[in-house]
Amino acid sequence: MKRFLADAALIVVLVLIGSSLRSTPAAPVEERIDAFEQSLHTDVPWEEEEVNGFYAIEENKASSLALSMSRFIVDAVTTGTLAFTDFFTALLV
Repeated sequence: MKRFLADAALIVVLVLIGSSLRSTPAAPVEERIDAFEQSLHTDVPWEEEEVNGFYAIEENKASSLALSMSRFIVDAVTTGTLAFTDFFTALLV
């Protein structure tokens, strides 16, 4: 019985997470990003100096693999959570 209650609680938590992912508005965030970018393009009273770093940054195979795996994991978790949420939302509705 405890296992059933634990599974039910997990399902409810995942449905809530998926519902919050679906209802996240994208427009206000993009508007805030645009406003921030426009504030960056204002005239700066001082002159910008070009600073050279010690080493040139180059992307190698390991860093590109890590980036692609990170994006894959985030996409897989998001897609899995949304699919799980849609399934149980369809059962409940």
